[in-house]
Amino acid sequence: MAQNNQQRQQKALHRLAQRQEKNLKFFSEYSPKLGIWLSKVKLTNFRLNYDPEQGDFDVINKGKSVYNNRAKQVGKAEAKQFIQTYHEGSVIKSVPPYPKGSFDVDRYFSRKAHTTLQNNEIKTEEFCGYSLGKFYPQVVFMGVGLGFHIEEMIKRHDIHHVVIAESSIERLFLSLFCVDWQQINNKYRNKKGRSLTFLVSDNSLHDLHALVWNHLIHSVPIFPVSTLFFNHIGDSDYRQIVNEINGDIPKAISGWGTYDDEVNQINNALHNYYRNVRGIPLYRGKVNANVIIVGAGPSLDANIENLKKLQKISTIISCGSALRSLYVHGIKPDIHIEIESNYEINCVMSYINDPDWLKSIRFVGVVQVNPFVYANFEESLCVLKMPSSVGLLLKDISIPLQYSTPTVVNGGISLAAYYRPKRIFLFGVDFGFRDGDKHHSDGTLYDLDTITDKLKKDVQYEKKQRWFTQDIDGNKIQTDGTMYNGKRSVEMLIRDNDYSEIEVFNCSTGVNIEGAKVLSGAEIINNLANYQDVDKRLEKLIFSEKAGRYSEEKISGLLTSCANGMRVLAQQLLKEITRNIKGLESINVVCSSITQVFNISLRDGYNAPLVLLQGSMNHFMFILYTYSLMLENDKSIQNYYLAWRQIVTEFLQDVVGHFESVVFKDFCIDDDKRIKLELWEPETLELA
Repeated sequence: MAQNNQQRQQKALHRLAQRQEKNLKFFSEYSPKLGIWLSKVKLTNFRLNYDPEQGDFDVINKGKSVYNNRAKQVGKAEAKQFIQTYHEGSVIKSVPPYPKGSFDVDRYFSRKAHTTLQNNEIKTEEFCGYSLGKFYPQVVFMGVGLGFHIEEMIKRHDIHHVVIAESSIERLFLSLFCVDWQQINNKYRNKKGRSLTFLVSDNSLHDLHALVWNHLIHSVPIFPVSTLFFNHIGDSDYRQIVNEINGDIPKAISGWGTYDDEVNQINNALHNYYRNVRGIPLYRGKVNANVIIVGAGPSLDANIENLKKLQKISTIISCGSALRSLYVHGIKPDIHIEIESNYEINCVMSYINDPDWLKSIRFVGVVQVNPFVYANFEESLCVLKMPSSVGLLLKDISIPLQYSTPTVVNGGISLAAYYRPKRIFLFGVDFGFRDGDKHHSDGTLYDLDTITDKLKKDVQYEKKQRWFTQDIDGNKIQTDGTMYNGKRSVEMLIRDNDYSEIEVFNCSTGVNIEGAKVLSGAEIINNLANYQDVDKRLEKLIFSEKAGRYSEEKISGLLTSCANGMRVLAQQLLKEITRNIKGLESINVVCSSITQVFNISLRDGYNAPLVLLQGSMNHFMFILYTYSLMLENDKSIQNYYLAWRQIVTEFLQDVVGHFESVVFKDFCIDDDKRIKLELWEPETLELA
């Protein structure tokens, strides 16, 4: 009897060893890097237990049982519960569809996007969520466990895209003994509109968060519309990652951009280059300097005197509308920065009504800032903001700044961080407000009765989507998508190893910025002597020399290459939208195929043609996907797709010609009507 039990155990262990060997071979082919990593794993935190009598497993984590010897049963029970919760016909409330009045602007992309929203029976104002069909478009499994819950889900339900996220290579290693990953992958291998992806970090939840986020933002529109998260055994750390990803969805959508905006920015940039605006010089070192970044947040008012105490030992960079506030308070910044491309910025400058004061300030703008803005300043330099089509198009002839979007404050912080100063102090960098009537500091143009209706509308936050987040004291403060994304961008810069030696101090009282040390007025005064250990002025370094002039021949070659790249990419996209459509599953496949075209292009790195087209195609796909989900039957979906396809085909067939009409012309600032038009204003007939 004992001998028989021993033989059964040996056979069981042999089967486990064979399964592990098979899985190692699979991973070595599926992902050589991951395969090598798995082959070198040495267990330090986990141990696998197997009960041959029950045929079940357990994981021992630091002496404690994870599954109570019931890993298979737990996995099956989790899968059953998930499917019961997210069954056919159940409603998921995610991102609503665009209202039918969206993109109502007479610009090349916008007028076509607006047309795709018309001529159907959908009432977007009645949106209450999307009904799930017979399949899951995408499921992100947070935690690999031993793989049983994933195996069971794939057996019991049709999942188009499977994403497996895990923060411990040891846990993935243990799963090699338990499930057959090759067999699981066979359902996805070389299948159009299907995928199975492993995202594994090295015991870092932060790195895993970044891996999942970067994967999801390249699976538009399935994310953010219909991606489901399966949190294995209710892990609290993974739950936090999911909550943060859901909170960042506005950031993902606002980052898409449009062709209209991108080509407008390129037009501005070319004017500036041809008018001989030079770039900042390349710099690789560190600067023993203090830098003050000034935003126009409400907390600036109470901190003006503290700012003045640091002024003599710091370089002041004013950002956007903070310039007029500083002017009113009698403070002249050393550098002013702008990152927006619209003509309105030049109108904003006029509200200072002191042209001599403006000319005395050094100016740094991203190269796509409107040419008329540069004309306000005696000394000007340009930089590139990334990612953008301008930045990617011209990155070989100018300096790109990382984390420089979405707000002008991000541009200022990014400019300072490029030189790696000793300290950065943030004043008026609130990224939020407590009172809807007090959204900017005193002295900004928003205090004036004479500003345009458009500028007034920009700060009517009661009409915008807002939510509450935490301020520096843990209390509630209002923010919106742009401001929240700005905060997140600063946090990513702070975490980046390239900038890890910079001390960042938050001297504002707005939204909490993780990684920035909160500094009160009293602490500034008490530590003032400690901040005087600097001997450099950043503005002198930046403006000490200029990069060389850019040859028109070089720029023309870059533009020709960009147009050719757009032409190739447009043809690939046209091929993907010629498919016949049967219903929602087919829509899922079409969108996945379009996204795959961009992802393949992305393997060689971001490039200008990709950015010029991807944002608009993301919007087109989002419209197709969300409206199809709201249609009642396959016939309605087919009809809507055909109408959508005709419009998108016209866009892709003609977009290169439109691009060439904008970038290949005589660049005379007085003759180009485009640079005086805002994006909400129609293109002239000559440009349409």
